[in-house]
Amino acid sequence: AQIVLFIMSVLISLFPHLIKIGNNVIITHSSLIAHDASTKRESGYSRVGVINIGNNIFIGWRCIILGNIHIGNNVIIGAGSIINKNIPDNSVVAGNPAKVICTYDYYIQKHKGLFKSSPISNIPFSEKNQKDKDS
Repeated sequence: AQIVLFIMSVLISLFPHLIKIGNNVIITHSSLIAHDASTKRESGYSRVGVINIGNNIFIGWRCIILGNIHIGNNVIIGAGSIINKNIPDNSVVAGNPAKVICTYDYYIQKHKGLFKSSPISNIPFSEKNQKDKDS
């Protein structure tokens, strides 16, 4: 089953057929740009490129994904990142330009441990009682 969530995101492309998105993908308030019109005035042509997003991907708030990019499977992209190069499978990346900061597996295991000792919530705010809302 394909699950793709676009949360306030923009697909900026005159060529939407160049954007391919896998399963279990969350894209939060980000831009996917499959064309570059900076060459149009002088050459008469725009550069275009495929954006291929794999499976099990989280793209953080205000990222920019440029054309000719392949994002592998099991990838987390930190907020505000600029993706101008391919991202390998099982990676966590962040920055401008984005760089690999750790493996996906390391990141998940680290945070599973933190969840055991840190306060977390899986209750929507609207369903919390007053005591939970105050804490």
